[in-house]
Order: sequence, then structure tokens, then C-alpha cells
Amino acid sequence: MEKIKILYFISGLHPGGAEIMLEKIIRNIDKSKFEINVCSLTSGGSIGEKLQKKRIPVFYLNIKRSYQFPMALIRLRELIKKINPDILHCFMLHANILGRFAAINMDCKVISSI
Repeated sequence: MEKIKILYFISGLHPGGAEIMLEKIIRNIDKSKFEINVCSLTSGGSIGEKLQKKRIPVFYLNIKRSYQFPMALIRLRELIKKINPDILHCFMLHANILGRFAAINMDCKVISSI
């Protein structure tokens, strides 16, 4: 059976409620059934470092200002095309908005979480 590819997209990976929950989900998910990738709208963060140490691919869009959102949308669409996930699971408001737009005409389901 082929693994289900999930791309988790989150606003940032500095410790907070959603970020810690994402790390717990990834830590406990059955890796024999799911292929996991993570993308952060912003740069770095200790949660991202933890995930990378566990060999989870983490991508950063490095967006610092709201006027950079169009570039974030383009970068996220490119990443979706590259990874070709079955599921795009977005956490937090900005990631939910960008994720929904980025997934238009892509072959993936979108889950939005706050």
C-alpha cells in the first residue's frame, strides 16, 4: 500500500499551542502509512529544529511582512507541485488562507485547523 502524503502548513514553528500540537501529531502518526512534510510561513523555530532532528523534511517560506503574501502563495504552490501531497493540512489563520488559495486546481484535499 502506498503511503499517504501529508504536507502540514503552519504560520510559524516557534513554541505555542498549535505548534506543539503539530509536533505531537507528527511524533505519534504511523510513519509506515503516512509520508510527512512540514512547511512554515515564517523562518526557523525550535519546533522546526526538533522535527528536522527526527528527519522530518521542514521547508520555510521566510515571509516577514504581509506584503510578501503573494510571494508566499507562489512558493507554496511550487512546494505543493514538488511534493504532490494527498492532504494539505493547514494550522492557524494565515496558513489557512494561503493554503486554501495555493491548493486551487491542485490534486490535494485541504484541512484547515485553528
